[in-house]
Amino acid sequence: MAWFALLWFGCQVRTADDHLRIAGELEAAGQVDSALVHLDEAVRKDGQHLWARLERGVLRSHLGDQAGAIADDDTVLALDPDNQTALFNRALAKGRMGDHVGAVNDLEALMRLKSPGWDENAPGTPRVFVEMTGNAWLGIEPPEFDIPYPHVAYAFALSYLELDSAAKAHDWLSICIDKGFEVGSCLYERGILLLNHGLQAEGCGDLEQAAIQRHEEARNAWTRHCAGSTP
Repeated sequence: MAWFALLWFGCQVRTADDHLRIAGELEAAGQVDSALVHLDEAVRKDGQHLWARLERGVLRSHLGDQAGAIADDDTVLALDPDNQTALFNRALAKGRMGDHVGAVNDLEALMRLKSPGWDENAPGTPRVFVEMTGNAWLGIEPPEFDIPYPHVAYAFALSYLELDSAAKAHDWLSICIDKGFEVGSCLYERGILLLNHGLQAEGCGDLEQAAIQRHEEARNAWTRHCAGSTP
């Protein structure tokens, strides 16, 4: 009987949730290729499993497969059109593919969906893969949450920079700086933007502050454009 029980245990069929949890553990351990195999299996078991689709999209994007990531987010949004997570992730993937108009459209759709309790003053922290899937005893969380406002602002800023929409880029960069998110990068980008529009003092001020934040490109730009020596 002991060997039969052992055989039965070893042959248990894994569910989509099982594969999702295993993928989370593997991803947390840095084994992303193996994690992707289990996410593929989770989707094969249940093509409408929103978390599996979302997580696979994130991992595909991380591995450079932006088209695959967008396809997973498209599926999630077909099942749940107001899913903020999928909209945000798809916007990032579109931006990485160079579709900055599409990225802005998704971010604008996301802004229209923000909940009444969305705190624009909270810096927020990104939800990481293992936090979504690692606590097996809690079960799988609903695949939906408010995206932190500063993360949305930063994504907007990057897209508008690529679209040469200087005023909008400036506004969103300013929001990022005000909210304390990616401050060095946003000060650097805003400083360059200001310099390009002839605002020398303001631009150099931003570059100097970015250099203080240990942003190496800003330090180099300040040296070239502002003083000829390291601040």
